[in-house]
Amino acid sequence: MAEKITPRQQDYSSWYIDIVREAQLADHSPVKGCMVIRPRGYALWERIQAVLDQMFKDTGHENAYFPMLIPQSFLHKEAEHIEGFSPELAVVTHAGGQSLEEPLVLRPTSETMIWSMFGKWIQSYRDLPIKINQWANVIRWEKRTRFFLRSTEFLWQEGHTAHESENEAQEEALALLKLYQTFMQDYLAIPVYVGIKTENEKFAGAVRTYSLEAMMQDKKALQAGTSHYLGQNFAKAFDVTYQNRQGQLEHVYATSWGVSTRLIGALIMTHSDDKGLVLPPRIAPTQIVIVPIFNKKNAQEVLDKAKELFSQLKKAGFRVELDQDMDSTPGWRYAQWELLGVPLRLELGLKEIQSKEIRVARRDSGEKKMVSRENLEESLKAILEEIQVSLFTRAKEFRDEHTYKELVTYEKFKELCYSTEKMGFILASWCGDSACELKVKNDTKATIRCIPFDQPLSQQEERCLLKHPQALILAVQPYREGYFVTWQLEGQKRILAYTHEWQEERTLDKNSFLEPEPQEPNPFDDPLYYKQALSLSPTLAKQLHFNLTGLLKPREGDERKPSDYFHALVRTYWQYMAEIAKNLDKLNPALLYLMRFGVLSPKVLTSDQRNLLARIRTDNDTGAPFHYVDEWIRLVAEDKVQALATDEPLSRKSTEVTHAELNQKLSKIQGQIEITEKIIQEKQLNRASLETDLLEAVQKLSVHEAHQDFFSLQETYTDEQKRIFSQINAYLKSLLTLNRDIALLFSDLKRQSREIEFTQDRYKVASEEGSLVTFNKNKAAREIESIINLARQTVGRRGNQLPILLHNYFPYSELAIGTRERVIASVAQVEDIDPEIFWRSYKGNVSRIVPHFILVPSYGEYGMCWEPFERGNKATGKGRIALPIFGRDINLAVIRGLGDYRWEMAKELASFRWMEEGLTGWFYDWFEKNIKKGNIKQAFVEYYCVWIIKESKGVQKLPKELRDIFWRYIPFSQNLKESLGEMSFVYKNLIQKDINRQTSQGY
Repeated sequence: MAEKITPRQQDYSSWYIDIVREAQLADHSPVKGCMVIRPRGYALWERIQAVLDQMFKDTGHENAYFPMLIPQSFLHKEAEHIEGFSPELAVVTHAGGQSLEEPLVLRPTSETMIWSMFGKWIQSYRDLPIKINQWANVIRWEKRTRFFLRSTEFLWQEGHTAHESENEAQEEALALLKLYQTFMQDYLAIPVYVGIKTENEKFAGAVRTYSLEAMMQDKKALQAGTSHYLGQNFAKAFDVTYQNRQGQLEHVYATSWGVSTRLIGALIMTHSDDKGLVLPPRIAPTQIVIVPIFNKKNAQEVLDKAKELFSQLKKAGFRVELDQDMDSTPGWRYAQWELLGVPLRLELGLKEIQSKEIRVARRDSGEKKMVSRENLEESLKAILEEIQVSLFTRAKEFRDEHTYKELVTYEKFKELCYSTEKMGFILASWCGDSACELKVKNDTKATIRCIPFDQPLSQQEERCLLKHPQALILAVQPYREGYFVTWQLEGQKRILAYTHEWQEERTLDKNSFLEPEPQEPNPFDDPLYYKQALSLSPTLAKQLHFNLTGLLKPREGDERKPSDYFHALVRTYWQYMAEIAKNLDKLNPALLYLMRFGVLSPKVLTSDQRNLLARIRTDNDTGAPFHYVDEWIRLVAEDKVQALATDEPLSRKSTEVTHAELNQKLSKIQGQIEITEKIIQEKQLNRASLETDLLEAVQKLSVHEAHQDFFSLQETYTDEQKRIFSQINAYLKSLLTLNRDIALLFSDLKRQSREIEFTQDRYKVASEEGSLVTFNKNKAAREIESIINLARQTVGRRGNQLPILLHNYFPYSELAIGTRERVIASVAQVEDIDPEIFWRSYKGNVSRIVPHFILVPSYGEYGMCWEPFERGNKATGKGRIALPIFGRDINLAVIRGLGDYRWEMAKELASFRWMEEGLTGWFYDWFEKNIKKGNIKQAFVEYYCVWIIKESKGVQKLPKELRDIFWRYIPFSQNLKESLGEMSFVYKNLIQKDINRQTSQGY
């Protein structure tokens, strides 16, 4: 029972141990330092394992298993590796009653064993990449052990990959870091911070170590997971080489990454309270428990109803338990289930059965309320999602409350470290010198948990704690084993419009999508263009000029390689873009074309190329959500749309009101009003139809024949007329139900209208008081970080990452330039073939919601979906799709982007059942049976391209079973279906299947 648990404030360590024991998660074993994981604890690990395992497989990784016993000589091959683990190794020296010729080490980690096997498996570049994951146990002889956090033996997963190039391996390490972050925040509801470890803190044998850090309720840090870029260290130690594409031998590049049962400890210490365990619904082995409330007279009746409810919820996909304790009091059982951490408790007694309502109790807040049995499943899903969000928000607010950021002096830093009153994290600057790091550690016991990725773009004036110059890295400085990183959720959303009609109203040349003549004056004829393009931030401007000239015109005697100038130019360009983003209101034509199309100097383009660029329309008069980079950043900075990134500013003054806070509410309510009005209109149409049927039925009742014996009198109702009475009753019942629904909808409409008026009044007051933030420069600069990510993904791993437009990379044709007008036309062509691609159903109403398209100045050929809809607005939120402006085939990039959008939307709408139902479920089943290996989403996107390009023209390129799936879930327009049916029996047969499904109401 909960009374056995030591209060947190009294003894945090004892509280943690009590939670583990009393919640039946684990117990001590006879072997010191080891634990027995009990069924409830192992069920929690199984949930973690199941979710992560699927995420690994979705990203192209395969499971394997390697021996636990490792020859000691293997570890000595990687000297730095064995040095890092030597104090924790357990060694077997005897077996079978005899001494072993070579001692065997019990697995502390599997790099050495796996790399000995990679040496056998890898011969050629065709064997790469190899992506292996292992679920296993590990032995590390820890001095001080605690349940789940530190134990001699623990469970974990470890991933190991081998790649052709350094870039591929680095991208893999960062991709898995992002995967872990998504899992921890979306499933465990733990806000984690990601960054790179210092040289002193990195993993033994790694070139770079990336970590995910979390804050517990005692305000201390916990390393929740790691991802390592290993370079060629292990490949050289085990001589793992491959024959590259040029026929030469080369060592492979490696990564490793893993998480362990420590995540269970993190869950406990992040969310639990003095009553017991608290678990997020998405990861909880049991989401709902049904507790029957009965006495001796009604026990069987209540239990029968409880079992019916149990079956209903289990069938609906909930993880549910039924409390069948017949002897204990309700209060005791409530406390027991609270101790076990079940997110939601349903209390079902005779009163609830008779009232057709169920009492629902939340574990996170203790709140209780009555919920109708009608639409019970949807209500429970909504409550569970509220609990998930609430737990994450509460953990994040706790962390932010105990963070200290503004440190002026080292003395102030030490004062905080030695304080007995204040506990938390400290954010401070560090110069990158290991000696400085060690001095701070010796003085204060503080260690750097990680150097966060979320860095200020300009750090020219930063100085570290010890006043060393060139403090280019803003580092995390925790004290009392804590740390800090800034990582916040994204901001606002707004709904925009898009129609096809604009194309008929324009006078553009429909073959080129450009103006007939260059604009006057031609901005590229201006002799001061280059100077104007570099008119911001003199320091960055000089660096841009130096790196560009060094790349294009190598200097005599210069020892730097062209690749050095290339990488420096890319890095400096994006830093300069951040400066432009903060000054969008001061853009001259040169800065506009630099940000929008990457034109730094007109001299690196031919005359024809310059004239072609000058024919591109700069204004968006289409009413469509297709944006160049500068337009998108302006929308973000003015809080008219959500930022791409999931972080927000560190803080702002409490008196400031942003557009986001007001636009978010206005947009959401306006969307709700539109949907409510459409639903009312549909219900009123149904009412009118029923009223017509009712009048016709009454009219039939009023017709009477003369009585056959008494001609002056009318006959009684015929049998057919008697049957009409039941029809009339059904009509009246339906009309009453519709009337009630419409009345409720009008109440919603009135409430929504009042909310809009209230929000508009707030907007007016904030504007008059001058507290309305209209353009957030910091947010504009931060959005550039996400644009960099978009550019990289549209280019691909092996593409040209240079963001500056040069004549030799310029598209070969006018039609190959992804202008706004060109992309809109291409999207319209795809929509004509796949007319339901932008359809979204909400409360039975189908709406067409076109996502935002962001046109990125990159030399790419991949369109990609950043997200299918804005977070928190599944009903009307617009997604984000990124497309390259300069590429080989704009049409193909658009189709790939829309294919990615199709997949992500279907997956999000199916939620955790995406592998079981709908488009993604059917494709997953087909993929597992026929393909098995590779990235499932990439495979879907490529098949979608075939569907749009080939199958829509009657060219049969898809496998038969896959064609059936696409025909049903990505249907062509009816006219196109009929046209294809005339071309081939294959499509005619699919049309007949449609008819059969419609007839059987199974479509």
